[in-house]
Amino acid sequence: MAIPRLSSVQMDLDVIALDHARSAWRSGNRQAVESIVPSRVSIGAALEFACWARCEDTLQPVMLRWGAHHESISRAWAAAVKLEHSNPTADHDAPLLEICHCPDRNELAEPAVGVEWRYFLDRFSRSLRTRLSLPSTRSNGLAAGLYEMVDNVVQHSGLGDAPNGIVGYQFNGDEFSFAVADIGRGIRASLNENPKYENVQTDSEAIVLAVTKGASRRVGESGRGFSDLLRYLADMEGQLWFRSGTARLRLDGRGVDARRSSISNCPNMQGFQLSVTARPRASAW
Repeated sequence: MAIPRLSSVQMDLDVIALDHARSAWRSGNRQAVESIVPSRVSIGAALEFACWARCEDTLQPVMLRWGAHHESISRAWAAAVKLEHSNPTADHDAPLLEICHCPDRNELAEPAVGVEWRYFLDRFSRSLRTRLSLPSTRSNGLAAGLYEMVDNVVQHSGLGDAPNGIVGYQFNGDEFSFAVADIGRGIRASLNENPKYENVQTDSEAIVLAVTKGASRRVGESGRGFSDLLRYLADMEGQLWFRSGTARLRLDGRGVDARRSSISNCPNMQGFQLSVTARPRASAW
């Protein structure tokens, strides 16, 4: 990837801008990154930035400075480092923004143990209904899709029963976004456990196989989580970004099989990150 020239003026911080910043930072052009003043921050960029700062201690002063001006960054950092939950004012709110540490295996499996995690999903579903007027069937389906993405972190990141990951959602006008990020082993190392995919050598091939072909580390099984997520988002205008290792996959358009896709290289980073942005009211379907 060519190292871009980063301006010191205000800029929107999304996952692509974050790729550019990471490339500049690692090339030694840290002053350019430090001079950035993010004007708008996507939830996907906030979570991925927190994971990046966890992996590179020298970045933490930038994290703290940007976090002082952007709530999503400060909450993502708190969830990633202090395992804090950005609690709303009540269990049954419909928040505009919420970020928490990924639940552990017991919290996912046992309702009595994972009460706070289920409240989190309920609030996400409630915000979809309250703020975007989505029907319960659709809002519950999207909450189920988010659950599956978090379950993937626990099952496949290789971080044990209590993975180092964060999850969040955000509402902005007619748009909603959610993201999941971890600093585990990434998709390729996970797929290599399966003899069928042990010869997959590039992150690009691995991410395409997992997201669009249902490849799984489990022998004889196909991964349904990503296909289910695409089905839940089938008629909503928006974009899906997936990053693992040195590869970033973008899906957009409508439908499931008809979604346009593009794969690109990005600066290497641990783990797997997913971010989704959708505008259901903009859909022509």
